[in-house]
Amino acid sequence: MELQIGKLGLIDTSRSEVTLSHRGETIDWNISDFKTIIKELEYNIFEQINQYWATLPMEKQDQIFATYREIKDVFGEFFESEELKLRLYKLVAQLYEHNSLSDIKHWMDFRSNIYYPSDLKEHFVQYDMPGTREGTYLREDYSWLVAISISLRVILPVWGEFIARTREESGTIWKEYYAFQLLSRTDLANSEHMDRLRAYVESMIPSDNKLIDVANSAHVFKGISVEDYPYLVVGLVLVRKLSIGDVRGTDPNSHLVSRIFNFIKYKTRGNSDSGFSGIVKKKEVEGRNQDNAENQQSKLESCKVKLPVSEGKIAPISFYARDMRRIALAIAPDMPLEYLDMSFESVRSLENEMTYKEQKLLAMFALKPRNQLQPRGQLHLVRLSSLQAIAAAQAIYWHKGYPELAALVSAVARKNEDVMHLTASDSKARIPAPMLDELAKWYPHPRRQSGKQKSPRLPTSAEVAIDSLTKGLSEHDWRLTLPSEWVGQVTQNPRDRHYAVPPNIKIKLAQLSLALAQRSF
Repeated sequence: MELQIGKLGLIDTSRSEVTLSHRGETIDWNISDFKTIIKELEYNIFEQINQYWATLPMEKQDQIFATYREIKDVFGEFFESEELKLRLYKLVAQLYEHNSLSDIKHWMDFRSNIYYPSDLKEHFVQYDMPGTREGTYLREDYSWLVAISISLRVILPVWGEFIARTREESGTIWKEYYAFQLLSRTDLANSEHMDRLRAYVESMIPSDNKLIDVANSAHVFKGISVEDYPYLVVGLVLVRKLSIGDVRGTDPNSHLVSRIFNFIKYKTRGNSDSGFSGIVKKKEVEGRNQDNAENQQSKLESCKVKLPVSEGKIAPISFYARDMRRIALAIAPDMPLEYLDMSFESVRSLENEMTYKEQKLLAMFALKPRNQLQPRGQLHLVRLSSLQAIAAAQAIYWHKGYPELAALVSAVARKNEDVMHLTASDSKARIPAPMLDELAKWYPHPRRQSGKQKSPRLPTSAEVAIDSLTKGLSEHDWRLTLPSEWVGQVTQNPRDRHYAVPPNIKIKLAQLSLALAQRSF
């Protein structure tokens, strides 16, 4: 079977994949970040690269597939972003040694059925043609642009997996930029044709102060320097437009240069929140025009930046969080070490999944006995440390007799709005009266709720937290990521990883609240 990439497959509402297949073997790639864009396309974006691969000798196809396999293994072995990028740089360069831009261009010229727009010119005649040479794509330039677009299909599955992994750390603005950097050691990124694209992008970024003031626009306040700004736009063009562009030439509206032009204009237009430029309003400094010089306030004093949490508070938490195994053993000294090994291995399946607030709260509760790891401080941990915290919490809950909480803290949410949930929070078993009295003893401060009170007794803060947590957990069905050895003890079927919030969840949370308050957890 020849090397090829399959079409987009929607795994569930939060995850989409493409499959790379060769000689009966397959590799699945998470491209959820592209699913909204790709699902609206009426053409197969992998058609041309599959056709190109089909012309390669089987030995070379084997080498390409082997490199993809190495890349996929790296995603499974390395969680830290910097280490992951260092490993990927080398492998991506190796991948493009087998898929050179010149070879793809040669295939286009002699073996493809790609057409070019009829309005392309062969030569640029200054003064007779509008615009500049940098801002004009001639026929030869355009053919290489199409070759770049096809070449980017090679890395698209890797980009999808990489963005899904690093999105939380890199942020919305920078994720395409860092994905683009994976090409930095390839001949493609350093080719004259990529330089030609960079020149075009820079020529399209407005320089008129009335349109956009790059030095003082909103992207600078977001941490994007004037020097990095064009490279960031290039990364966006490559990742968001060229990698999925329609190169067939059969649709008059699929002109690649036109799409790039419109995209850049949309992203760089001034006084708009839709792009990087955003809206920058002039800040009037109060007191600057007063006659009394002593009351005048400097411009610097008027521009105050308020941080949600200071770096000084986050730094020690991040330091202590580097060794979650030690923290877990300090909380549960008699816990078997294999519990931690199994938990740290099982949470790897969460690396590309969303962690919900309720799960973070469960992890906070489990690790609360360690004063150095403040509960709310865990919200500021990097992704790797956050996953390790979940793994530690899972092992601790399992060891201390809370299998339901161990299952939920590391589960993957599967929301299904078309199905009526029989596990709504109102149907959960109520907390027994003696336990409520005990909660009132240890959590004596009642909470007045908004709206009309159904009962003259005000609930304690613990009851309010338990109800809120139960409601959040009950909004989803869950897929367990527990170690295989534990799944059967929770679902009564070792092969069944589907899990609904159990009816006794409020009672379990109440037991946990009492154990934490009594320092017996």
